Parts: sequence; structure tokens; C-alpha cells
Amino acid sequence: MSSTPSVPASAPLRVIMVCTVPTDRSGIPMVMYNLLRNMDLNGMDVTYVAINEPPAEMQAMLAGLGVRLAVIPRKLSNPGAYLHALSQMAKGADVVHVHGNSATMALDLSAAALAGVRVRLPHSHTTSCRMKLIHAFFKPLFHRLSTGRLACSRPAGEWLYGDRPFIVVRNAVETSRFRFSPDARKEVRRRLGIGEQCVIGHVGSLIPVKNHDFLLDVFEVFQKSNPDSRLLLVGDGELLPSLRRKAHDLNIADKVIFCGSVPDPQDYLSAMDLVIMPSLYEGLPLALVEQQANALPILASDVITREADLTGSIRYLPLSLPPSGWAEAAAEALAASRHTPEGSERNIRAITEAGFDIRRVAADLRDYYFSLAAAVRQ
Repeated sequence: MSSTPSVPASAPLRVIMVCTVPTDRSGIPMVMYNLLRNMDLNGMDVTYVAINEPPAEMQAMLAGLGVRLAVIPRKLSNPGAYLHALSQMAKGADVVHVHGNSATMALDLSAAALAGVRVRLPHSHTTSCRMKLIHAFFKPLFHRLSTGRLACSRPAGEWLYGDRPFIVVRNAVETSRFRFSPDARKEVRRRLGIGEQCVIGHVGSLIPVKNHDFLLDVFEVFQKSNPDSRLLLVGDGELLPSLRRKAHDLNIADKVIFCGSVPDPQDYLSAMDLVIMPSLYEGLPLALVEQQANALPILASDVITREADLTGSIRYLPLSLPPSGWAEAAAEALAASRHTPEGSERNIRAITEAGFDIRRVAADLRDYYFSLAAAVRQ
């Protein structure tokens, strides 16, 4: 992507960003929000399309940026209403940028094409999907309708686009927000009733791909050797009831803290001692970059791209390794931890040098929008 600033046209550049997953404080929606918050929106007219009614705080966050919100329910079982509503709303837009996990983004790209939008950009955020048959069905149409291709990492791009060219838009962060804070650590632990106990953490939606079932198994083994330890789960989702039941069945319910979605995840990172992310698949998780900025030691499943390890803080383990092996690796990682203010500053420098500073990434994306729009006008 060019880093040469583009001059806005006399009329604002109309950009529609479509989120194909539910909008909450997690994953793809937060990547989109962080890009918008750190982008110079001068000369732009931006609409964020959500498929659900976002939480009030998310609506306020978008409104604070001057970004319009459009809520259009999206059901693959009955796509007609969505296609019609999105195509009507997209008329006159310069760019439609669709964020998602599969070739089902063909639906959103079709709406953009029907509206006459000439710059149609899918953005891959993962390396697999649950609806593989539907994904395969949509792939030919998806490729025909894409006029550009974006991905959060090389594996995410290769999975969705194959050998077609694409551009990596890194899942970058505001590194200073995630700096380790001893004060935040004390306050969050006080609020949660945690003293000096060892805290293993995870930040992410409670959905199957995050593999919380396995994480509970790992913690059940770990706490046998560390009986005062706690498991801190930040995030909400469909699996909350079943995970509560499993924690009860494993006799660890009194040691597992379900925090739900929180407005200040950076403070909860400071309260943790170790992060475990045993995902079944991912693109390049934004959470991993944030956790490295906080200097947390991290255990991650080896299906996650090595591109995520910007600081040497991540140890990759196979999901075939039993929970006891992960628990042993957790003990080793804790013994070697550099979760300190000094470690955080060192990691922030490495993250910035690796090109994962959000301000630069957002500026490049803005320039890309303007350059593509200018090219199709000629």
C-alpha cells in the first residue's frame, strides 16, 4: 500500500465498511473501529454496516467519530432482503470494504456491484470457517466480484484468495493503551477479589473457534499444582452457559472468573500473569498484539500464524498435546516471565518497529481508498 498521502477530491470519498459478524467489543468489529479511530476522516463520508444492533457503547463510539451506522440483518438462508437493503444504501458509494471470514462475502460484494460501486474490497480475517460447503459454493462469484483483496495476515490471504495477489493490512494496535500498568493490576485484582494468586487469562468471544473447552481442561490440570491460581475469561458469547457447566463439572467453578465484555480490556491484561489462546483457527489475532504490548507471556495453538509473534513472547503448542503438556508449558512460561513495565516498553518498541502501529496502518489504508477511487474515475 502506498504511504504517499492522497489529496481528497472536492466531494467527500464515500466509504462503506461492512462487518459480516455481530458487532460487539471483540475481533473484527474492534479491528474496524481501531482503524477508523486512527484514520484521518477528513474528506471522507464513512458508513459502518452492522448485521445486528450494536451495544449502546459501540454505537456511541462510532457516533463520536462521525461515522454513520446502518443496521441491516444478514441471513444467508434468506439473502434477498439483505441484498436489496445493502445495494440501495450503497448507491453512490466510492468504496465498499467488507470484513469477514469466508467467500460468503460474495453476498455483500454482490450488493455493492448491483449499486454500481466500482471499488469492492473483501478483507480476510481468519484462516478457515465453519460453513465450508457454503464457502466453496460462493467462491467463484466471490472472486469475480472482488476488485481488490485485503487480509490481516499472509496465511489469511492465502486461505481465502489462493495464488491471487492481495495486500496485508496488519491488525495493528494503539500500543500505548496496552502498556503494563501496576496500578491497573492492583485495581482490577481488588475489584475481582484476587490477591497475589497466579492468574491465567484469555480475551475473546465465547465461541467454538476459541476452544475454551480445552482451555478449561488445561486450567483444571494446572490448578492441581497451583491451587491458588485463577482463570480469568474476558469476553461474552453463546458458550457461556455450557462453559459455566463444564467449570462446575470439573470442580473449578470457584476458580474461574467470567468477566463478560469489558470496556477496558487493557487493564485486565495487566491483572493477568499468562495468556493461553488455544484457538482452532485464527487470522492474526489483534488480542495477541495487545497482549505482547503488555509483556504477557503467551501460549498459543500452532495453527495461529507465526507472524503474530512480534516480540518472542509467544510459545506455540500443538492442539494434539494433552492438557497436561499445556499446563507444564504454562508453568515454564510463568517462570521465565518478563511481565514488567520494562518488558512492556521493550515489546512496544518491537511492535512499532515491526509495522504494527495503528496510526501508520490506518494512514496507508486511507491512501489506498483514495488511490483506487481515483483510478476508476479516470
